[in-house]
Amino acid sequence: MMQGRLSRLRRMTIDEGRWRASELARTVGDRARARLTTPRWHREDIGRVLAADVLDAAMRDALARQDWAAVDGLLADRLARRQARCVIDPSLAESMRHEVSSRWPDADDWPRAKPLPGACSRHRQTRIDLSRSCP
Repeated sequence: MMQGRLSRLRRMTIDEGRWRASELARTVGDRARARLTTPRWHREDIGRVLAADVLDAAMRDALARQDWAAVDGLLADRLARRQARCVIDPSLAESMRHEVSSRWPDADDWPRAKPLPGACSRHRQTRIDLSRSCP
């Protein structure tokens, strides 16, 4: 896995590296602000906005006790376990690799850096590397 990340880093342009570094700094800053500042919303209102399937007994109990750390943990757990809505779901990487390989047996031999036909300059490296699953 580390070798794959190093390989990806070597292929990264200066502009992409600069953009990724600025996004990482922004993300770290946002997370620090979220932990250190008082929310502008009332935590007690969260029970009224959550979907019914999220409000299980454990969540209702944590809300009733105003145990915000438990509420946060339960929400994080729910988000981690829910079905992904993203096309590229890391938990499906291995089954996706198998599906692609079964449909197109020569897929592992496709050139990895060759752009797809009609790809714009921003999306030159758009082929899926089937030799390993996503992290």
